[in-house]
Amino acid sequence: MKQFFFTALLPFFYLLYSFFAPFSPPAYISRAEDYSYAYVPTEHVYLYSDVEDASSRRGLFRLPCTYYVRILSSAGEYYRVEYLSDGKSTRQVRGYCKKSELIPVDYTPAVPYLYKTLELTYTLPDASGKDGSLSLLKLTCAYYGDYTDGTDAYCYVLLNDEFGYIPRPANFSFERNTEYESRHQTVTPPAKTPQTESAGMAPGQIALLVLLCLLVPAIAALILRPSKRPPYETEE
Repeated sequence: MKQFFFTALLPFFYLLYSFFAPFSPPAYISRAEDYSYAYVPTEHVYLYSDVEDASSRRGLFRLPCTYYVRILSSAGEYYRVEYLSDGKSTRQVRGYCKKSELIPVDYTPAVPYLYKTLELTYTLPDASGKDGSLSLLKLTCAYYGDYTDGTDAYCYVLLNDEFGYIPRPANFSFERNTEYESRHQTVTPPAKTPQTESAGMAPGQIALLVLLCLLVPAIAALILRPSKRPPYETEE
């Protein structure tokens, strides 16, 4: 009889589970290694050519703050990352960044990289031509990041498919990427009131729950009620 009682109540428990399941938080645990991009939160995040250079703090350049790198793999306390992509004046560069200096994100940024060019002007002292038309030489290079050696500031650039350093112009600047800030703006939650605290379930749902709780004793009484027929046949 008890076995029949529990079997009869199985649909009831299943109904309760399906009733409360929408209110249960998702059991998903994300890992930083699962993310594809990482945010550069400060102006001191270096890109290293390999792990040995990273351990000795010999970085290629500092990544532009507020932009992103693409995570390729994980190597101990470092991420192997990619910055920029192949284009008309740019070429992707790969290296390593410290995990502690990046913030992995669970979205694909609309503008992950900074596309910025610098124009270099050189004066040729022995230029040919009577009018001096060849006395100035202008070159356009792609900007990747900054590098500091003591008090000297440089830009790491790509010029004619060759990477190198040039003195950082005094008035050089670039536009900050505001996507991360806009996605993580702090929103003040509304003050809790008796109405908002009980707003987790609608009145109809609460009534249904009370009705189901009242039906359990009734179902149990019907199933466990002793039979009126005697356990043996009486002789006439």
